[in-house]
This record gives sequence, C-alpha cells and structure tokens, in this order.
Amino acid sequence: MNDTDQKNLINTLNLEYGATYRYALQTTRFNHPRAVALIEGVRRNEADHIALVMKRLEAEAGPAPEGFKSLFLHLKLNLVFEYEAVKFYGQYYRETEDPVVRETFRELMKAEGGHVRVFEALIQELEEGRFPKVFLCPLCGWEIDFSTDASTGTINRCEKCGARYELTIVEGDFTLKAV
Repeated sequence: MNDTDQKNLINTLNLEYGATYRYALQTTRFNHPRAVALIEGVRRNEADHIALVMKRLEAEAGPAPEGFKSLFLHLKLNLVFEYEAVKFYGQYYRETEDPVVRETFRELMKAEGGHVRVFEALIQELEEGRFPKVFLCPLCGWEIDFSTDASTGTINRCEKCGARYELTIVEGDFTLKAV
C-alpha cells in the first residue's frame, strides 16, 4: 500500500468514527422513534465501514510488540490523526481573520500537539518494552500487574479477590486465562 492510500484510508476511518459518534449521540437526543431507528441503522452501517477499513489497515500494519497488536495499531492511527489535526488547525489559524476564531484554532493546535506527544511516548514505551502489562481482573475488576518483563505463560494472582490468571495471547493481543 502506498503512502497516499494509507493516508486516505486513515482519513476515511476518522470520518467514519466521527459519523458513528455523531449518530450515537443523536439517538439519545431525539424522542421520535422512527427518526431514532433510522439514525441507529445508519450508525450501524458506519460501524461496518469502520470494520472494512480497519481490516485493510490491519493487513498492512506490520509487526507490533508481542501481545499489543491492537493497541499498537490504534496508537499509530491516533498519532496520524493528531498530526493531521495539528496541520489542519494550523491552516485554519492562518486562514481566519477573526481574532476569536484564530485563538480557538491556536488553542486546538496546541492541545493536539500535546496529544501527538502522548501517543509518541506510548508508542516508544511499547517499542522499547517499557509499557506496563496491567489488566483488570475479570472477576472483581481490580488491576493485576504482570510487570513489563512478563511473557505468555506468566501466572499472577489478583490482590483483591485472589483469582489466578495466566497471561496468554489471542489474535496478537494479551489476554487473561483463569487458572
């Protein structure tokens, strides 16, 4: 896949995510059952679009740190989105003549730049093996810390309920298996 195709797929994904959220929000605001049913149907269709685009992007994603396939892909997609947001807000900042609107875009550009740094740091932690392997206990919801050095087969016990879990990988992502 060339860079233009990848960028266009990511932009498509962002549009579909936005539409899905917008339609979900609208279904909570309207009291007309037919309108809600129709909007909900369109929202479900947008979710199908997301799945279609994600399938293509996942196929081209390349290697991810062991156990973090989905997280790594989504962090990288988030990073591309935030880079684009900074670029667009900078363009909007330069184009507007209204000082209030200009300040709005400056604030958004600054915030999105912070998001870029957050995602860059998380990706770096994953790539360097420093990202914590912490999961919520499926039984009680407490955090179970497997440490950054843990690998598949490691067993740990929940500090609150005592349940024991083995760290496993399913479809490239860490998951917990009761033991």
